Amino acid sequence: MRLITQEQVEQVWSDMAKYGEREAEELDARVTSAQPNVLPFAFAVLDELPERAQEWAVHLSYLVTEVFLRASENALPAVSLEEFLIAYQRVGERLSELSEAAQAREESAPSITVDELTEQPNVLTTVIEVLEAGEEEGALSSSEASAIFCLMLAVINAYNEAWAHSSS
Repeated sequence: MRLITQEQVEQVWSDMAKYGEREAEELDARVTSAQPNVLPFAFAVLDELPERAQEWAVHLSYLVTEVFLRASENALPAVSLEEFLIAYQRVGERLSELSEAAQAREESAPSITVDELTEQPNVLTTVIEVLEAGEEEGALSSSEASAIFCLMLAVINAYNEAWAHSSS
């Protein structure tokens, strides 16, 4: 496992922005073949959100999966639903720990850095930027963006762990 650079993430983002119908279908086939559980997991976690918010989550799932597939040179092992769920539970635990620590320091709002949440801060930073853009343009509410953020953080961390185990 290694750190995915901002340049690698931006290259995938740039490529996906140019995709036509054929390339989008190829991406869908690649993602669903390499990581068949990522979209079912996303829909299970976000089943209460409106369809438009789920579409943002699907798009980000494709982006994050493609970033990890390219960075691992297609050697990223498939992540099971259970592994995604464990990563999701860990996200909740970590956010609670950081919030409690901030309260103990009597901070009104915890100041959390991406480095405290993941070993792949460049991937998470891009997710945050996309979600902020969605909020700014009114496509996502704050609560929807927060739910998608937690989901994507879990996906990033699950992929990172799978990649680390495969390369050790």
